[in-house]
Amino acid sequence: MESNWSEIILEIKKEIPEKYFEPFIRPLKFLGSENLIFSIQAPSFFVKEHIEKKYQTHIISAIEKVTGKKYELDIFFEENSISNFQIEKFKDDSNLISKYTFENFLTHNSNFKTFTLLYDSLEEDFNVNPIFYHGKIGLGKTHLLHAIGNEFKKRFPSKKVKYISMSDFLSEYVFSVQTRSGIEEFRNRFKTYEILLLDDIQSLTSGAEKTQEEFLLLFNYLFDKNRQIILSADRPIQELTINDKLKSRLLQGFQIEIKTPETKLIEKFITLKSNELALNLDTNIISYISTNFNNDFRSILGCLNDLYLHKKTASVLIFDETQIKEIIESRIHRVKNSNRSEEELIEFVSTKYKQTKKDILSKSRKAEFILPRHIIMYILFENFKLNKTVIGRLFNTKHTTVISAISKLKSKMILEKELEKEVISVQDRFSFK
Repeated sequence: MESNWSEIILEIKKEIPEKYFEPFIRPLKFLGSENLIFSIQAPSFFVKEHIEKKYQTHIISAIEKVTGKKYELDIFFEENSISNFQIEKFKDDSNLISKYTFENFLTHNSNFKTFTLLYDSLEEDFNVNPIFYHGKIGLGKTHLLHAIGNEFKKRFPSKKVKYISMSDFLSEYVFSVQTRSGIEEFRNRFKTYEILLLDDIQSLTSGAEKTQEEFLLLFNYLFDKNRQIILSADRPIQELTINDKLKSRLLQGFQIEIKTPETKLIEKFITLKSNELALNLDTNIISYISTNFNNDFRSILGCLNDLYLHKKTASVLIFDETQIKEIIESRIHRVKNSNRSEEELIEFVSTKYKQTKKDILSKSRKAEFILPRHIIMYILFENFKLNKTVIGRLFNTKHTTVISAISKLKSKMILEKELEKEVISVQDRFSFK
C-alpha cells in the first residue's frame, strides 16, 4: 500500500489549490492500512484538525480511486512537533523578491521624496506610522515595498517582515475563517511581523466588511506595538472605498505620492534596461519608446523584452530602425487594447450620461443613475471578465444585485435597439482585440 501513497497524493493535488496543498497535504505521512482503515500522520494537531474539516473527503476519494477500495481514514499527529511545524511553515514567509532593492531603483525628482522617506523608515529613531504612498500603475510602487523588506532583512536578519498584496490578504483571511483554529493561526501569524508591507490596498472595498474589521484589528495591534506599517495603492487614501474608521487610521500617518516621472528618468530607465539586454538602441529609438508608452515602466519593459526576443530568435546583430518601430508599434497596440481599467470605464460612462461617479456608485434608486450603473456592471462582466462578487464590491452591493442588473439590461437591450447600440459603442471602446 505504501507504494500507492505517492499516487494518492497526486490525485489529491488535482483537487486542492497549490497554496493549500503544500502546507497541509504535502507533509502527511503514510502509516499503514488494515481492515479497510487507512492511517496517516499529520505534522501537528492544527493540520490534523484542519484536514478532518476540509480535506478528509478529498483524501478518501483519492484512496478509493487509486486502490479501488472504500477505506475509513484515521489521522494521527506528532504531538511533539506542533511548534516545529509552525516555525518551519512560517520561518521565511516574507514573500520578498530579492532582485528588487534600493540600489537598483532609479530615482529622480518625481520619486525622490518617497524613496528617501521609505529608506529612512528603517532607522530605529523613525517614528512615522503608518506610511501610505500612491501613484499610477508602473511607477515602481511594488519595487519599493520589496526593497524596504530586503533592506530590513539585511539589517535585522532575526526579525520577521511580510510583503503581501491586499488580494492575497483577502484570500488568506477567507480561507482562515473556515475553521476556528485557522482564524486564530492567521491572527497570531500576522502579529509576529516587525514590519508589514501591504500592496494594492485599493483592492479592499467597502463590500468586504468582515475583512476590513479584521484588518483594522491587526492594524491597531501592530501600531500599538510600534511595528512599522507601510502601504501602497493606486489612489490617495481619500479615494479608497473603505470604512471611515480605517480611513481615519490611515490618515493619521504620512501620505505621499509617486508622481509621473520626467522624460529624463524614463529615458535613463530605457537606456539602463536596453544595455542589460545588449540591444544597443540609439537615442532616437529610446525617445520613441519613451514618448509612446505614457510613463508606464511595465509596458516599457515588455517592449524591450519583445525586441530582445526578436533579436535572439532571428539572430539579428544590428536592428533596422523600421524593424524596431514595427515591433514597438505591435506592443503599443496590445497595450492600448489591454490597459483599460475599471476606473476609466466608470469615468467614461459617468461623463457620457452626465452623472457624477459618486452618484453612479451609490445605492440611489433614481432612474438617471440606474441605467449607467447597469451598463457599467454589464461591461465589467462581459468585457473585463470580472466575477459578479468583485463587481458587487465596486458598487458596495451583493452579487445577486449584480446578477439582476445584468439580466435586466440584457432584456432591455433586446426590446430597445437604440439602447443596444449605445451599449455596443461603449463595449467597442473597451474591447480587448
